[in-house]
Amino acid sequence: MEVINHYQQQYQELSSQDSDSVKSYRQQAWETFSTLRFPTLKAEDWKYTSTAALQKLLFALTTNKTITIDWQQVSQRLVLPQAKHLIVLVDGQFNQDYSIINQLPGEITLKHWAHINETEKEMIQKEFAQLHHTDGLSALNGALLNQGIFINVMKDCVLAEPILLVHVTTQAMAANYAAQHITVGENAKVTVVEQYISLTDESYLNSVVHKYILDSNASLNYVKLQQEGNQGFHLSYTDIDQSHESYFHGSYFALSGQWGRNNISTRLMGKHAHATVNGMYHITHKSLQDFHTLIHHQVADCSSSELFKGVLDGAGRAVFNGRIVVDQDAQHTESQQANHNLILSDQAEVDTKPQLEIFADDVKCAHGTTIGQINEEQWFYLCSRGIDKELAKKMLIEGFVIDVAGQINDTDLKQTIANLLRESLNV
Repeated sequence: MEVINHYQQQYQELSSQDSDSVKSYRQQAWETFSTLRFPTLKAEDWKYTSTAALQKLLFALTTNKTITIDWQQVSQRLVLPQAKHLIVLVDGQFNQDYSIINQLPGEITLKHWAHINETEKEMIQKEFAQLHHTDGLSALNGALLNQGIFINVMKDCVLAEPILLVHVTTQAMAANYAAQHITVGENAKVTVVEQYISLTDESYLNSVVHKYILDSNASLNYVKLQQEGNQGFHLSYTDIDQSHESYFHGSYFALSGQWGRNNISTRLMGKHAHATVNGMYHITHKSLQDFHTLIHHQVADCSSSELFKGVLDGAGRAVFNGRIVVDQDAQHTESQQANHNLILSDQAEVDTKPQLEIFADDVKCAHGTTIGQINEEQWFYLCSRGIDKELAKKMLIEGFVIDVAGQINDTDLKQTIANLLRESLNV
C-alpha cells in the first residue's frame, strides 16, 4: 500500500538519526504498526469511526526548523492571555521566544525531547511503549515520534497559577507526532491547561500520546481545548496512573476540527484515589469527534465520576464509548457515568455506549445516556415569557452544556471556559 510505504520511508529516515535506545524503541513501535496497521470498522473500538480519510492523506513530517509566527494573532486566541506560566510548541517544537517559563519554581522541571538524556529517554520510552499495543495508530506515533515535552512537579510543590501549554500548527499537509509526560510528586498540586490552535486552513495531523503519573496525595487539574482548524485531524492517547489518595480532574473540550479521536485511560491503583473525567464536544458540518474512555478501579475505597455532553448540528457525528471496570479487589468503589447529547439537525448522528464491568459485590455504580432534541415545552415556556424564539433556543443550549465547565475547580478558569463554550456555540 502506498500509505504504508510512505510512513515506512519516514520511519527509516528518523531511525537513521537515532541513538541505539531510541532506535530500539522506534523499531518495536514500527513492528507493532506493521502488524496492526490502520484500524478498520471491524475492530470493536473503531466500529463507528473510519480512518479512511486519514489514510488518503500522505502527511509529511513537521520540520525541526524554528518557525516564526504572528504571535499577536495567536495571543488573541489564548484561553489564558495573561498566563504567568506559558509553554509554546510551534509544530511540535518548543519555542523559547514565545514561552514564559522563568517564573516556574525550582521544584518544577521542564524539558523538551531534544534535551533529555539517554537514561531519561529509556525510562520514558518504557512507559509509552505500553500504549503502542492499543491500536495501529498509537504504534505509528511511537514509530514516528520526533517531539515531546516533559514536566516533573516535585514533592510538596503547590503551584497556584495554571501552566498553559499551547500547540500551534502552521504547516499544511504535515503531521506532528509528539509525547507529553507529566509527573506530579507526593503532596504536589498543579493545574495544566492544554490548548490546540491552528494557523492553517488545510489538512494536518496532531498525534499526541500523554502519560500522567500521580504519586500519593498528588493533585492534577487538567483542561484540554481542541480548537483545531476545520480540516485538522486530532489523535490523542492519554494514560494516567494514580497512587494512594491522588486526585485527577480532567476536562476535555472538542470545539472544532475535521476529525478527532481521544482515548483516555486512568488506573486507580492506590486506595482513596479519585478521578473525574468530563468532556464536551460541539460538532458541526460533516466533522466527527470520538471519545473512548476507561476508568479502571484496581483497589478498594476509590471513587470516580464521568460526565460527557455533546451538541451536534449539521451532518456532524459523535462517538462516545465509556467503560468503567471494577476489579474483584476494588470493594467500596463509588462510580458515576453519564453521556447526554443534544441534536440540532436531522442529519446529525451520535453512537453512544456506556459500559460497566463490575467484578466486586460491594459497590455503588451507575451509568446512563440520553439523545434528544430541544425540549419543546421548555422552549414554549420561555417564549411565552416574552423571550425571542432564537434567544430562548440559545438559552436552552447554554443550560445544557454549561455544567461541564462548572465542575472545573479553578474559579477564574471555570468562568473563562464557560465564556469560551458560549462563543463556540454562539449562545
